[in-house]
Amino acid sequence: KVLASAERKLLLLAYIVGSRKELESVRSADVKACSAAEIESLFKDLCRQGVRNFELTAVHVIETAQNMGRDSGAEVRCIRDTGQARERLLLHELHCVGKCTGLYFKVAEDNRALVQLFRSGDGTQRRFQLGPDPWPADSSCYLNQKMGDPAP
Repeated sequence: KVLASAERKLLLLAYIVGSRKELESVRSADVKACSAAEIESLFKDLCRQGVRNFELTAVHVIETAQNMGRDSGAEVRCIRDTGQARERLLLHELHCVGKCTGLYFKVAEDNRALVQLFRSGDGTQRRFQLGPDPWPADSSCYLNQKMGDPAP
């Protein structure tokens, strides 16, 4: 339902990278778990399946960047940008100062960098007009929690 809509869509992906070996893996040309090549393949599949008017923004969240040869603050690097088209792929690396639990960053600077990236992926401020959640409120399969729009 969402992918078939003619309205503009923002699809967000994030993958936590916790080691140098994992970083090499996601940067490789091989199509494997969350690699740049796999994300590019997903983008092409969406286009082939007729999904239109969307931006796929993917982020490799690289934990504790100082352990991977960096010692400065959180940094965002654009790895791939297919350009200003109706169907667009943006792939970034977020080099974090600290660790990430999967839900929360341990360092506030890392959280701010990710929020800023999602708000303005290419430097221009995004404007969101969220539609209703397409999933029925009683269809959760995740720990018996409710899905759907939050209560007012």
